Amino acid sequence: MAVIVEGEFSIHSCYLKCCTIGLGDLKISMKISEMPVYLDDDYLSFQAPDFVDRYQMQDLILNDGGVEKVLVNMGEYTSTIAIYPSSPIAEYIKKELNMVDYNALYYDPYWPDKEMRVLVFIIPTVTDPSNIFRLLTRCFPTSIQAIGQQEADEIITKYYSRTSYEMFQNATVIVDFLPKEITGTLGAASTPKLRLPFVYAPSENESITITDIDVLSLDEGSYLSNTMVDFYFKYILNEKLTKRRT
Repeated sequence: MAVIVEGEFSIHSCYLKCCTIGLGDLKISMKISEMPVYLDDDYLSFQAPDFVDRYQMQDLILNDGGVEKVLVNMGEYTSTIAIYPSSPIAEYIKKELNMVDYNALYYDPYWPDKEMRVLVFIIPTVTDPSNIFRLLTRCFPTSIQAIGQQEADEIITKYYSRTSYEMFQNATVIVDFLPKEITGTLGAASTPKLRLPFVYAPSENESITITDIDVLSLDEGSYLSNTMVDFYFKYILNEKLTKRRT
């Protein structure tokens, strides 16, 4: 449930090259090109694929009046931005993307604890973190809050829970949402792709498995973040440890 972005930043605005976006527990990624995220003094805008016409990208806009809180951690290596839209704005996002009932498992505007409508942006490379934080403060002056690294790690880890993985597996319609292979640079660049979270807990009698999706999710030369490593250890070294998992 995360957005990975990178880019060069100016004083008054910044353009973020996003390759993955998370809506609640639902993770969406582009097959080749990035999904643009634009941060300015008055708003944050991004694009996400339509759930009916999967080749159509929809523009979404957030501002201070439409969010309940924005949690920000500018870490040394990885920065995290978690945006909690108000219920009406969450409903607007859901309608704009033509999400239907089964999508509510992952992004629900009326979820009781409000956690299923969060948008999480993970920024692995930041050339000017102070400028991003300054822009976020201007864009969300009444709702922004700085958080520590531990809380940021917990936010990221939470959306790769065992529950979300099982829900994703059971939602066959979403699993079948994967687009067909198409030829041509333009077509491939505009093709959205849904895939399973590549960090998840094992079932009761299984060890942790690294799949082909895990490998393909990592860029060449990159490494697992401390958050992901910590997540694996939590499930390896817990009270439910089995002989097979040992």
